[in-house]
Amino acid sequence: MGFFYVFIRNDSDEYLTNTAIAFISYEVADEWWRAMSGHAEWCKLIERVSPRLYIYRFQYGMKIDGLNSLYNHALSERTFPQFKSHVLRLGDHCQPEDIRTAVQDSVDLASGNSFFIRSKAEPYDYWFCPTSFGSITAGTKIYTSREERTRFRVRIADAQMAPGTIMIGSDEIVVSLAFAPDLQVSVENGVVVAESAGAGADAAKLKLSDVRAGFASGGRRRVVDDQNDSDIVVKELIEAKDGSGEGWELV
Repeated sequence: MGFFYVFIRNDSDEYLTNTAIAFISYEVADEWWRAMSGHAEWCKLIERVSPRLYIYRFQYGMKIDGLNSLYNHALSERTFPQFKSHVLRLGDHCQPEDIRTAVQDSVDLASGNSFFIRSKAEPYDYWFCPTSFGSITAGTKIYTSREERTRFRVRIADAQMAPGTIMIGSDEIVVSLAFAPDLQVSVENGVVVAESAGAGADAAKLKLSDVRAGFASGGRRRVVDDQNDSDIVVKELIEAKDGSGEGWELV
């Protein structure tokens, strides 16, 4: 996988330049933004418009000024040393059309939004929870399917984190069914199920990194697709130990 490119537009002064940054992945870009948005000064200067576009607005009287300070402080070991070897500034006057790269899909992983969950290795495979007579009962297994998919709502478990906060791998999260919010994704005996909120001890103990790398597809079977009144082929979704899962992404 190539670099993930982020563009920072300078809205402070027409004579000042824009800049571009290359991260080793979009996950690292999100982690950088979480660090920036939690910084006492930088949070006042940088606005995230989308995963790939940020706006810089200089404020007179601040200790930090100019995009050179952005590089010297926010993109180096001075302020955020954890990103030193994971980020590269591409230079001033850089515009999106200057970078020749394949289209990069990026999803705004805002806490509280709803997503499909898709396999990275098999991008036609999605998490799917079958309904019975138009509803889902607690304990229903969650599968992977190429024929159907279920939308899930994902939020940070910490109630002190504001809705819309960009989620990162270390966050503990709650994954619930978008159309059945009282049912949350849980793991029972190594199998992924939809459980009543609070019923499963592990219901709210998933991390985003667990969703990304903690599960794998199991054996094939057929289940009834209540919506289309037919049988469909699915695979059980099972827990993978030690991060040996297939690799999943929120889309």
